[in-house]
Amino acid sequence: MIEGTEPDDWRALQESTARILRECGLDAATEVELALARGHVKVDVLADDPGAVLPTRYLCECKHWKSAVSKDVVHAFRTVVTDAGANLGLLISSAGFQSGATEAAAFSNVRLMTWAEFEATFEKQWFERFMAPTLWKAGDPLHEYTEPINSRIFRKADALPTFARKRFLEFRERYQVASLVLMMFWFGVHGPTVPELPLRATLRSSVASILPPAVLDAHALRPLMDAVIEFYRAATQEFDSVFGERA
Repeated sequence: MIEGTEPDDWRALQESTARILRECGLDAATEVELALARGHVKVDVLADDPGAVLPTRYLCECKHWKSAVSKDVVHAFRTVVTDAGANLGLLISSAGFQSGATEAAAFSNVRLMTWAEFEATFEKQWFERFMAPTLWKAGDPLHEYTEPINSRIFRKADALPTFARKRFLEFRERYQVASLVLMMFWFGVHGPTVPELPLRATLRSSVASILPPAVLDAHALRPLMDAVIEFYRAATQEFDSVFGERA
């Protein structure tokens, strides 16, 4: 999962939907008014994919209801999607769908999704297009400090006073393995790889011992990303303190 928790009201549902789509590289906006052949309609989320070979438009309807969505709602949304010329309509419901709703969406360009299904649909794209690049950028200073060969960093370290150089080497030994292991998730041999969570269950104890609980025990991708960014920040700050600046 991306967020780890479900949005708690209708506004949070549509804002979270648009946010994930934007982070996937789409141009997404909430509460957009569209002109149709027979009047106007306001859609919860409108998203265009600028990276698609052909123009691709998504309309999203977000229902944070206590009851399951009926077939009448699906029929109405199908009409809007068709009249707006959208490629795909996503009807996202916090309470699921009635059996008739599933039949109403069959053989159409409308997809019925719970919040968990929406997250699962876009998880890989979100990870590759947003999370992995964000963490690669955030971790780059620490990777530079800890990578096996970096002549620029080594020259600066050699110029340090003895005590400071000793601290530099201690920090390298402390963070090198963890930095390398984390980097492989965001920039592996075969590209970014969505990690199995929680990391505590998959990492060797020698690596886990240096990582904070927030990184090891995160059960969703965004909390993991936030925790890893904080780990990168704190570890990099220790190296910066040795050099008195970013080396």
